[in-house]
Amino acid sequence: MPYTVNTANRSANRKTAQVTILIGEGSKRRSVTRHIGLVGCDWVGSNPDPRAIPMNEKANLDIALAKSERVSAENLVKDLKEKLEAANDDKKASKIADQIEAVTKRLEVAKAAEKEAKSRLAHVERELPLKVTFDGPGLTY
Repeated sequence: MPYTVNTANRSANRKTAQVTILIGEGSKRRSVTRHIGLVGCDWVGSNPDPRAIPMNEKANLDIALAKSERVSAENLVKDLKEKLEAANDDKKASKIADQIEAVTKRLEVAKAAEKEAKSRLAHVERELPLKVTFDGPGLTY
């Protein structure tokens, strides 16, 4: 859904414009200025919704943290399996096997958290994209 432009000032090359968009309803209505550019047949610019950038950043950070946790758990399982192969004592091997079981559970939780973070990012990008299209008077070819 393109945002409707209230006023537009086009540049000399006619490929960029500075636009004013009215956001909100009633007493909370305000105007926001954006610089937009012509991409193909669409005018594209930054989302005027103030929630777009922080929510996208948080979703990307959540993915990075979940991925870091998953990689850490995978490396720990790998190291513990190497220690298990090198263990020469049954008591020590039993202790390492218990550790592997606990870390494997942590790995599954990390994989689930990463999957959930990716779905949350997809939802945020769909609902609040960083770049949106604009339409309105003064933006015709």
